[in-house]
Amino acid sequence: MTHSLEERVIDALEGVIDPETLQDVWHMKLITDIRVTGDGEVFLTFRPSSAACPLGFTLGVKIKEAVQRVEGVRKVHVEVRRFMHARRLEQLLEEMDR
Repeated sequence: MTHSLEERVIDALEGVIDPETLQDVWHMKLITDIRVTGDGEVFLTFRPSSAACPLGFTLGVKIKEAVQRVEGVRKVHVEVRRFMHARRLEQLLEEMDR
């Protein structure tokens, strides 16, 4: 059975493990508002477990890398919410495209 691109993106997110909790970011509900366009753009919101999450940057990068590796994904846009370094993390994630 062929999985949709959104299902494959979610599968990839289930492979991103938070080293503190040993749970994946999808089941921890750290990812919300996934939208996948017909031309392979993925939009998602990442909300670290706390505003001062020490792993916020690490997880943000791992999330973007995991989704970028999914066949059919052309571009990944990550919005960061409820994190004290949200703007810096978003800038770092955007720079990964260059």
